[in-house]
Amino acid sequence: MPAALPVPLDDREVLVLDDAKALAQEGAKRFVAAARAAVADRGRFVVALAGGATPRAMHARLLAMGADALPWSRIYVTFGDERCVPPDDPASNYGMARETLLAKVGVPEVRLLRMEGELPPEDAALRHEARLRALATRLGIADGAPLFDLVLLGAGADGHTLSLFPGDPALAETRRLVATATAPVEPRARLTLTFAALARTREVLLMAAGPEKRDALARARAGAPLPVARAHGRDGTVWLLDREAAGG
Repeated sequence: MPAALPVPLDDREVLVLDDAKALAQEGAKRFVAAARAAVADRGRFVVALAGGATPRAMHARLLAMGADALPWSRIYVTFGDERCVPPDDPASNYGMARETLLAKVGVPEVRLLRMEGELPPEDAALRHEARLRALATRLGIADGAPLFDLVLLGAGADGHTLSLFPGDPALAETRRLVATATAPVEPRARLTLTFAALARTREVLLMAAGPEKRDALARARAGAPLPVARAHGRDGTVWLLDREAAGG
């Protein structure tokens, strides 16, 4: 259970959880609620998954809920960002999600839109952009209308989210849904959704744990123009933080 009541912050809802385990549990609960609501309202759920340790723990919670917890046959899965590596590379966000969740719930390949990190970055970005726009057309979603029901985010110690790093040209992209980016650590070449894509997202759910995130998140909450501070959903933006990330 949350250790504190939701705290309004501009248009963000911030919940502080006791620890990483509680964070994963709350994230899974909100994932399921968003999926069920989207399927009930629109007949499908379009979600962009995140990489990292916190989503891995959330995937375990989703599996523990059982096969009937989510309408997997109505879910379209894509990713918020990807390292430019093959899908079987240990650094691949897709590879992690496949291992910890997707292969175990049987998401149909036609509903799985991965970023092709093994291709040249610009080619991969353009191909993924085309696939997302084709999905919108297939689902009857007008240009500019919400495409993603939920985008899961993490946060870095430098204030990045997705693979949108401070100072990267991808931060200024206003038209493309997918861009290339350069990380300060290896593997440096990245693919990422842009803020233009987040502008077509109903809900953003950011999950962060650990003391190394504390300073950047505090600065973002105080109004610093870090990438993580600019990530908003149309209908809602939720931050789930453990006590170490929240600073107490």
